[in-house]
Amino acid sequence: MRRKNQSESVTEAVENEVAVMKELDHQGIIKILDFSDDAEYTLPNGRSMEVYYIAIELASNGEIFDVLAETGRFSEPLARHYFHQLVESIEHMHSKGVFHRDIKPENIMLDSNFDLKVADFGFSSHDTTCSIRKGTTSYMAPEMHLQDKFKTAPLDIFAAGLILFIMLKAAPAFNEARLTDTHYKLLISKPALFWKVHFKKFGNEQPSEEIKELITKMLEFDPEQRITLENIKNCDWYNGPVPSKEDIIAELTLRKIQMSEDQEMEG
Repeated sequence: MRRKNQSESVTEAVENEVAVMKELDHQGIIKILDFSDDAEYTLPNGRSMEVYYIAIELASNGEIFDVLAETGRFSEPLARHYFHQLVESIEHMHSKGVFHRDIKPENIMLDSNFDLKVADFGFSSHDTTCSIRKGTTSYMAPEMHLQDKFKTAPLDIFAAGLILFIMLKAAPAFNEARLTDTHYKLLISKPALFWKVHFKKFGNEQPSEEIKELITKMLEFDPEQRITLENIKNCDWYNGPVPSKEDIIAELTLRKIQMSEDQEMEG
């Protein structure tokens, strides 16, 4: 990234991301390999410019967002496997006093073994409470829209609940977590109807009651009542069966082949 004429907010985001990533060491979090704030980059025309650079671990299988968008939803056992990896990554962050604040499918990467890696810590914070509204609007918890100050840990849990829903349906649960949003209001006031509306076209392939209960608790309107990481890990659905590593690699490999074929046809 060019150093010259960068805004203070961009510079702060880069420095914050680097500092946070250096604190974290977990298999489910993208690792930082190198950083420089005074490097020089040579352009193809021979001219050079001063840059920042961050070298990070390669996630060669891209975003989980693309896999879901292009190949469809996950089975509950496959979703459970990736949800385990996501929850364990968030648990590590929170144990280090780091709150991501921008968890979304576009920031969930897959490495060469199709293991999950959380990326993009530009909006992360060490503050347990915050008054600055940062993140992606469609993944923000309701308190961010309504309160001047809010706890940060429940924000990550809310966003993780949305990711679990997207793995289940390959589509978002609602546009924004506001009571003016039809689908979110339905989830809060009539959860059974919310699930019926979302999955009416799926026939017999309905989500289990256990996963519906978990997601509903993760998307709870009141952050004080929202389920905690500890209770997520103790719930029945979380402790259900997951596919073998061989089956996961086989399925995700087929999905990636399908994506490549689709791209070739479009090209």
